[in-house]
Amino acid sequence: MLDSSAPTNPRILFVNLNPRPDWSRDKTLIYFNIGLCQVMTHVKKCGYQFDLLDFSVTPMYRSQFVEQIYQEKYDVIAFGGMVHTLWQMEELSVLIKTVCPRTCIVVGGYATMLKNDAVLRWTCADVAIRGEGEFALVDVLERIKQGKSFADIPGVAYKDQEGIHSAATRKPEFSLDQKGVPDWDLFDVEAYVQSGSKLLSHHLGVFQNQRFFPVITTRGCPYRCTFCSNNQLIQTHNPYRRHSVAFVAAMIKGLHDRYAINHFKFLDELSFLNKSDVVQLLDELDTMGLKITIEAICRVGLFGDNDLALVNRMKAAGFTRLFYSLESGSPRILELMNKQISVEEFSAQKRVLDAAGISSGTNVIVGYPTETAEDIARTFTVCLENRILPSVCFLLPIPGSEIYDRAIRDGYIKDEKEYVLDIGEQQYLKVNMSQLTDDELYSCTLNHLKQIRNDLSLTIPDENLICSVNAGVKRVSKKTMFLD
Repeated sequence: MLDSSAPTNPRILFVNLNPRPDWSRDKTLIYFNIGLCQVMTHVKKCGYQFDLLDFSVTPMYRSQFVEQIYQEKYDVIAFGGMVHTLWQMEELSVLIKTVCPRTCIVVGGYATMLKNDAVLRWTCADVAIRGEGEFALVDVLERIKQGKSFADIPGVAYKDQEGIHSAATRKPEFSLDQKGVPDWDLFDVEAYVQSGSKLLSHHLGVFQNQRFFPVITTRGCPYRCTFCSNNQLIQTHNPYRRHSVAFVAAMIKGLHDRYAINHFKFLDELSFLNKSDVVQLLDELDTMGLKITIEAICRVGLFGDNDLALVNRMKAAGFTRLFYSLESGSPRILELMNKQISVEEFSAQKRVLDAAGISSGTNVIVGYPTETAEDIARTFTVCLENRILPSVCFLLPIPGSEIYDRAIRDGYIKDEKEYVLDIGEQQYLKVNMSQLTDDELYSCTLNHLKQIRNDLSLTIPDENLICSVNAGVKRVSKKTMFLD
């Protein structure tokens, strides 16, 4: 809703949602919201002032939030997130409209990519930014400042008294470097450093005494796995792009020098598309001579037995861990996933990384359509043969994926709104499209994980085997983003 009496300089509040407000904080890693920080940085550069409430660092009681928005009388409140935070976006938007009905609510993030502008239908939000938000949000703020309609802003859907107005596609900015380095100080950096360092030191001793911080070096992914939302929704809005290696190196050096960060996690969908990307970054890192460690994301098949010299160089530059997803050890299921990898490539990559002393992390998905106990056994046999305990996800149909459309078509999802608002996370079995019953799928998965744990002489309790780094977390029965 556009308020024609909006002041020349709108009062703006950003809210950073906590993706896991119902998980015990001492066991949950809070990740720095780089996307929101990037948006806020651009808004600041364009001359706007704003407040920030960071629910990940400082949870609030409902009454505290109500008092702040009532006293401050914000013209714009902006927030966003992944699909599994949509229930929070609904709760927050209803509360805001109850207290401040004239406030314009702007939402962004992957949740806005739902078909038919569902985020505007299912929440009290006024504006939904589809795709990258830095420039689109400033366009929205300019229209509010001028008292004009949001019509014809690419990438911006909105609703008014006449209904919902869909957005024309906004072309993504192909030069990531022009967005600049985020203004990290807009957030409480130290709170995030301490959270990450404490949790990773506890669960993965290799990171002890490291000051941890995530960075984004790429956006998007060029592949189209059938379980991933990148397949349909994000390809249009978020094609694969990379920051220049000079930009990445400068960003790392800036964080190292200003905040003493010495362990970096590349929080990308795909950090390296090919070996040339790796070599270019190594050349830049060599010139800096920093004593740092790095985790990154790559695909199965990037490295093989003949690449020992290159991965040795990565080890010398500080790379301690690479994450690459197997997803399944069954060639039949891999084909259904459209993974375009092979088990043999996975094994070869694991061998060469082991030889260089770089640890490996991998993910597997169980519960795929038509998957059998034999398919699942093949998956965990591959992991056991390669001496790796995988992070396990139960197949979770995510909006925008082929699997999601199939789950709706085949009747696994009967009420789309109810499903999405309670979608949860992939460590919890929600939709079972395999040939096994729920109990069979869970017990089969757990038994295989126990075998790998025992063979690798790991000391992980049974109840933690399907939760990876957030092991041991418990959900509470009352679902709310607030403390009460």
